[in-house]
Amino acid sequence: MAGGENSAQVLLEDALGAHARGKTETAAGLYAQVIAREPAQATALHNLGILRAAQGRADEALGLIRRAIEAEPGTPEAHANLAALLQRTGRADEARAEYERAIALKPDFGVALCGLGDLAAARGDAGEAEALYLRALEADAHLTTALTNLGVLLMAQGRPREAGERFALALALQPQSAEASYNVANALKLLGRFEEAGTYFRAALELNPRYADAWTNLGNVLREANDLDGALTCHRQAEALRPDSAAVQLNLGHLLRDRGDAAAARAAFARAFELDPTDPSALLSLCMAELPLMYADEVEIETCHVRYAAALDALIACWRADPRPDAWARAIGASQPFYLAYQGKNDRELQARYGAFVCEVMRARFGDAEVAPAPAAGERIRVGVVSGFFSAHSNWKIPIRGWISQLDRARFEVTGYHTAAKQDAATDEAKRLCDRFVQGPLPIEAWRETILADKPHVLIYPEVGMDPVAVRLAAQRLARLQCASWGHPDTSGFPTLDAYLSSALMEPGDGDDAYTERLVRLPNLGVWVDETDADPEPLDRATLGYRDSAVVYWCGQSLPKYQPQFDDLYPRIAKAAGDCQFVFIGLPQASEADRLFKQRLVHAFIAHGLDASRHCVFLPRLTKGQFLGAIACADVFLDSPEWSGCNSTLESLGGNLPIVTLRGRFMRGRHTSAILEMMGVMEGVADTVDGYVDLAVRLGLDAGLREAMSAKVAANKARLYHDQSTISALETYLETTRV
Repeated sequence: MAGGENSAQVLLEDALGAHARGKTETAAGLYAQVIAREPAQATALHNLGILRAAQGRADEALGLIRRAIEAEPGTPEAHANLAALLQRTGRADEARAEYERAIALKPDFGVALCGLGDLAAARGDAGEAEALYLRALEADAHLTTALTNLGVLLMAQGRPREAGERFALALALQPQSAEASYNVANALKLLGRFEEAGTYFRAALELNPRYADAWTNLGNVLREANDLDGALTCHRQAEALRPDSAAVQLNLGHLLRDRGDAAAARAAFARAFELDPTDPSALLSLCMAELPLMYADEVEIETCHVRYAAALDALIACWRADPRPDAWARAIGASQPFYLAYQGKNDRELQARYGAFVCEVMRARFGDAEVAPAPAAGERIRVGVVSGFFSAHSNWKIPIRGWISQLDRARFEVTGYHTAAKQDAATDEAKRLCDRFVQGPLPIEAWRETILADKPHVLIYPEVGMDPVAVRLAAQRLARLQCASWGHPDTSGFPTLDAYLSSALMEPGDGDDAYTERLVRLPNLGVWVDETDADPEPLDRATLGYRDSAVVYWCGQSLPKYQPQFDDLYPRIAKAAGDCQFVFIGLPQASEADRLFKQRLVHAFIAHGLDASRHCVFLPRLTKGQFLGAIACADVFLDSPEWSGCNSTLESLGGNLPIVTLRGRFMRGRHTSAILEMMGVMEGVADTVDGYVDLAVRLGLDAGLREAMSAKVAANKARLYHDQSTISALETYLETTRV
């Protein structure tokens, strides 16, 4: 008997040695021999169970580890490993009991505490999970699983800064771990620190070039940086590694849409839905892909308009047939009908259908909320401004900054709800100007709870249609009075939004017909604005590609604003004005939309016997200083028809350029005409296409006329700034309006 025992002991030592050297097959065979000689040898049973679990032989592994516990019930590691295996096979209650037995035997057992934390996180008890992870880390500060899983939990709660700290500690402990680098990158990405995130995603890919999620997220970071070619390379790499991933196709589709390749985007979204028909995100994105960035001609506008209407009806029908509020609410906002307004039509009817659908989804998910009652006599009115653009963005300059800086604090208490993570000097200013400021990112549930706890009387959404979080919140009734405004100048269509804060000078007489909200015409521009806070960068015309001999017309609006029916304006002006150039800001990286717009101009100039390359200059994306410097080197500002400039027009005033604008049919086409009207420079406003061309030609041919209009702009532009009448009107409206 003693010889048999010695033989089993030698075999066990050999098995442990082989296991330590990674020779798992040899170790498994030796453990089996030990068990054949000593069926109750706990170490052999336990370790063979671990090896069988790694081979996917779960039932056999469970039996072996249970036998090991029967042989030596006081081993906490065996209970923890049995718990982990039970957890992996979906037997959560049994797993919890085994983790608790392990902790009873060893109270500071970090692995078991972490396992209990995982179980708590899986059943949605985030508070208990966080406490257990922290206990695990108190027991073992180097437990990377606890650091990582706590980071993941914090990310899900909208706490990326804290998550990033945990991920960074895990990376320091595992510098060769691709997953650790990936986790740090994801936290940085959520914080808007895209350049740093890209560095860590690249580090993860150096360690594991087949890490598909890292390729996808690096692509998304590059997309944020407008490196659309680099982003496409990354998404194609992810697609090659995971051709059957719906998430990969969804991300690829969004990039292709950004590039203006509408057909390819639709194909990617359709493939995503085919791969995962349970995710409504693909259906929503497929619907919105019917609204491309750029159109080849007017016929395509009409075709896409009809196709979008049909796709919207199909989307709503899918929701009604399969109303899963959680899944649909998560999808809302990821893709929105932002480009519908660029078709140049009255969008009220389509937006009403879209808005009713979105509000129906969010109400099904969250139900009705108890909102604050009307303010009591003498109580300050609590106003919340909800936006993802409390940063260097046109929405900050117009209208957010004016509201939060000028509302009378004796009568109003202002809270800024910054739904995005981005922070810059404008964010810091917003924090100083607001009575209370809440910085994202947060999950939508946390935003809802935070806002309701603050009991606002009024919520203002500067834009609906751009920020994905703001749209989900705007689709809920969280205050008695809820207002939209023209950060995105189109009706929201949301029945939850009561009023649309607009401009008396910008709205046509029949402007009410374009809104589902109650139209509120605030005086003049409807906003309080300041002079531009940046200086132009000194630039010379030759560097920009401007000819010294040419009259340079500045056309530096976003290219999707330029509708094909107006392409003819530029060769008509060139033919009459002679030596002239039109300056546009190109879209990033020669995207499909950029190529299509340039092709349209080539055809338009050829039709008039002219060479577009002689008359059209395309500048790359510019810094703000470069943008202002490029404007200052031009001679005339040509406003974009039917979607007018506002922020860009105001910024051009530093150069005192004469301005030509065509007063449009809708508010979004009348920003510049309102600016000129308020300045008393109505000679820059045309009411017909022919009048617009004639005015542009006269300014091109007559330097004296340019100088006269420039002098008038310089003398009168101060009328635009610090307009308290619009703030007074807004205050009166908020005080007297009841819903």
